[in-house]
Amino acid sequence: MASFTFTNAKRMLLAGELDWDSNTIKVALLMTSHSLGTSGQEDATVISGITTPDECNASGYTAGGVTLTASAPTSNTGSNRGEADATDISWATLGNGSRQIAGMLIYKDVGGVWANGIPIAWVEFTSTINPGGSTLTVQWASGGILQVS
Repeated sequence: MASFTFTNAKRMLLAGELDWDSNTIKVALLMTSHSLGTSGQEDATVISGITTPDECNASGYTAGGVTLTASAPTSNTGSNRGEADATDISWATLGNGSRQIAGMLIYKDVGGVWANGIPIAWVEFTSTINPGGSTLTVQWASGGILQVS
């Protein structure tokens, strides 16, 4: 599940401007020099507004990340929330970058231009990762990637 959801993404969800099903939602790997834990970064409205996104530079990684295959949002009545989920993702033969991988930036693609992407959520890994040429697979939590309550 997301470590935090960007403020603008919350607004866009409420305004009907962010559609989990029909928008192109991507996931980019970020390395340890990212600035997402610092104050104010959650208010970025585009990726270029993040002080230091620090996208992965490892071999086997394509800039801009991978496109999510989103599942239709569901209602979890037992927990009083809506949940957005997607198919698990993976990067095959992912090499080591210049720094370890710290987590994932989920964003709405805007015309295929990284800087114009709209950040939705940050998912920080519990520990950093150095893939070393192996496959990195992300299995989303059973409660989904995003939860609205």
